[in-house]
Amino acid sequence: MKGKSLPDPRGAGRPIALAIVCALPAELRGLRASLSRERPLTMPGGHGHVGRIGAVRTAVLATGVGLRRACEGTLALLRSSDRPGAVLSVGYGGALSSDLRSGDLVLAERVEAEPPAAERYEPDARLLEEAAAVSPGRGRIVRGTILTLAAPRARASEKRALGADTGASIADMETAGVARAAAEEGVPAVFVRAVVDEAGDDLPPAVDTFIDARGRPRILRIALALIGRPRTLASVLRLRSQSRRASAALSRFAAEFAARAAR
Repeated sequence: MKGKSLPDPRGAGRPIALAIVCALPAELRGLRASLSRERPLTMPGGHGHVGRIGAVRTAVLATGVGLRRACEGTLALLRSSDRPGAVLSVGYGGALSSDLRSGDLVLAERVEAEPPAAERYEPDARLLEEAAAVSPGRGRIVRGTILTLAAPRARASEKRALGADTGASIADMETAGVARAAAEEGVPAVFVRAVVDEAGDDLPPAVDTFIDARGRPRILRIALALIGRPRTLASVLRLRSQSRRASAALSRFAAEFAARAAR
């Protein structure tokens, strides 16, 4: 997936120039102001909108949580009449490096999936350089490896050990699925993850059960997890603040990346 450039941003020869793919709508909540919506976009297991960011005709797709959903949703888009010319994969991640702070962005030089998948992908070289030229805003943009997991690592000790064992900078649950789909369809792609929880942060117990596969909160499970546990409440509130910081960084990055495509 090297050597291809971003197509005509106005979509000449293709209906959509850029697809921005995430797992959850909340990850890109700040992008709504930049996207001029034209119509809904519905794919198996995913949903979003087609519109424009400036002059760039753009699809924004939320696939749901996990590698399989990310791959299936992205494949459905790439095989549809709305097939884009390039893919920007964005989303939340947990830091595996102690150097990263909440709101920092990791630009993938390599994407890996943990065993048994054990897959490896690289971004399109020219899209990577375009992404690296985006202004970092309040945080930083660093290059590194994104590691896709089947389940999050909740303990700080687990995250640090995983980072030391693999050399990865950040972990998530979808990037390798998007990368697999883009590679299968021969569509150039680039991958960015925003740090939510830092390497030294313990996540709330059973945090992976707090939302369903579409990102909808499971209120009863959250309430049961919080009853009589003030430390868990503090951890949840911290995670909420970190998630909002990460969403703002991702939305700002995606809007500027699309704007650069129009130059």
